[in-house]
Amino acid sequence: MNIMRKIMSKFVNVLVIIVVAFVVLGPLWALSINVFGIPQTVTVSFHKKMQSGNPGSSYKIVSCGYYYVKGKQYSAYINKDVPIGTRFDIKYDRILHSQFNAIRILQE
Repeated sequence: MNIMRKIMSKFVNVLVIIVVAFVVLGPLWALSINVFGIPQTVTVSFHKKMQSGNPGSSYKIVSCGYYYVKGKQYSAYINKDVPIGTRFDIKYDRILHSQFNAIRILQE
């Protein structure tokens, strides 16, 4: 029984460290994309319905487009329903290119 308690206490300690790291490092990572991310302009080429929030909640229409990094295509979206052909700025992560933050819609 003592062996089981030791194993469980180590497991709980590791789990607490992982959760704390996720809670602390997650917002820092998002901030680093906004500050140190690589800017890119994306043109809206299609719309799609995305679930807003929890499963079972309503859907909203988002405007999507593609951007390219080293020849590979990634999709980006903005949480507004804007006409096809509208451009918006994003900043994507230097390491994980699929992670991005939408910055603003460009007025034409």
